[in-house]
This record gives sequence, structure tokens and C-alpha cells, in this order.
Amino acid sequence: MTPFEIVIDGTDCGGKTPLVNTLVARLAAEGVSVAVAAPFREVEVYPLWETDPLCASQRINDVMQGIRKEHADREVLVWDRGWPTVFVSTDLPEARNLCLPYPHLTVLLLNTEQTILDKVAKHGLTGEWLLQPETRRRFIDAYHALAAEPESVPMRVYRADLEGRFELEQIAVDVVACFAFQRKA
Repeated sequence: MTPFEIVIDGTDCGGKTPLVNTLVARLAAEGVSVAVAAPFREVEVYPLWETDPLCASQRINDVMQGIRKEHADREVLVWDRGWPTVFVSTDLPEARNLCLPYPHLTVLLLNTEQTILDKVAKHGLTGEWLLQPETRRRFIDAYHALAAEPESVPMRVYRADLEGRFELEQIAVDVVACFAFQRKA
């Protein structure tokens, strides 16, 4: 069996990990065997995007392949970040191609720069991509551009409300419905 793969990704401070946790709990409550993985937490590649993006992408891909083998018996594999993070980090086609084929479903969470700034201040976050205005803006713009990817990319896009929040429960319900529909097809 090959798991149904779902990637949760999007702008910084957007609630990706809380959504992953909400989704995994909902899938488990439905009796679905699910695994979750965060490949970008397994290996540090941020400095490589500028100097050797192909190496960065290959390292992430290697981690993901290992996780796929480890969880091949699961019905669903939820990724806490995936191909969109690679795509916003590099334009190099060879590095991007390592992300193919696309997963069964990508959930993209998009918020505003002000929301990010508010959360950076509130939580004392220190990532250089958050603190350097040009870098932060580049990532925000790149994530928002991904929302316009062709229909061949199975993706659901959610934008934060005016307070910078997402309806995580409702998004999880939507994603579970997508999985259930695909499972029946």
C-alpha cells in the first residue's frame, strides 16, 4: 500500500504544525492509520539554499524517502512542510524536480506580513528569514505565488482571517473529506 500523502505548508507563523496536529487527530478519530513527519526538522538545510540548493533539496528528499519507507504501511502520511518550502527557497529546476511527483494533496496556509511581524514580536522568534525584511518579503511573495500554480497541482489554499487566524478544525474537516473522496475513487 502507498500512503495518501498530504503536505501542510505555507507562510511563516501560519499555524502549519497546529493544523498538522488537528488533522492527524481527526484522521485517527476516523480510524485512519496515519503517520506525520517534519523533514525540515530532521536536517538543517537553510544555509544551503544560497550556496548549493541542489544539495539542500537532495538532503530533504533523502529524508523524505526514508520516512516513506518507514511508514509505507500507513493509509495517510502527513508532511509538516514539503515541496512548497523547496519551491520558495530556490528557482533551480533540478532542485525542484526532486520534489516530483506532487503529493496527493497540498494544503497551503497564507497569512500577511503584519501577522508574521506580530507573531515574531509576541513569541520572540529569531529566524533570520523572519527578521530580515527583504528575505521575509521574498518568502511571503513566493508562497502567495504558489497559490496560482496550475490545476495539475492538487492544492487547497486557505488565507488567514483579519486577525491572522485560520479555522483549523474546518480545514481539517475539508482535508479529511478530500482524503475520503480519493479513497473511494
